[in-house]
Amino acid sequence: WLGWVCMSASRKSVTLTLLDDGASEGHRFGINALASTCASAWGSSRELFTGGRDGSVRCWREPEGGGVPRLRFTVDEHTDWVNDLALLTDGDLTSAVVSASSDRTIKLWRPEGETGTPSKCYTLRQHTDFVKVLGYAADAGTLASAGCDCCVVVWDVARLAPRVVIGGSEGARAHGDSIYALA
Repeated sequence: WLGWVCMSASRKSVTLTLLDDGASEGHRFGINALASTCASAWGSSRELFTGGRDGSVRCWREPEGGGVPRLRFTVDEHTDWVNDLALLTDGDLTSAVVSASSDRTIKLWRPEGETGTPSKCYTLRQHTDFVKVLGYAADAGTLASAGCDCCVVVWDVARLAPRVVIGGSEGARAHGDSIYALA
């Protein structure tokens, strides 16, 4: 068995996770988010990204001619549930993968090399509570996030900084309650 402890000062909680060394390639807990490509950034096969309650994002590739998808890589950057995923596109190709988490962060990485494994993961911080949902408008090149802090953040993806924050400042709220969907 392997294990790790996650502590959150803001939530005053401790999470202990025990892993079976011989566990399968899949998520250790449930899956909250799915995103798929039709044209891969790294080849001709389709890929499925899964975000789980174990804080990881996994990339699966469908073999040529069908069959059981194979795990390509895992990104373990979050310390709490992954709640949503978005694929940023540049034409027909996936240019970045974005994940939203209950650890109050958004992670963004760009595929590197032939394997597509991220070499650097960027952390976007603005939310004060769980980030529950992402929305991406490819035509406008705009990424938005929202969650349990009742605000919507529109991100400048090139600068990796907030462009607009709707609600959340000085007690103002975009909504009276948590936000679970963006379109």
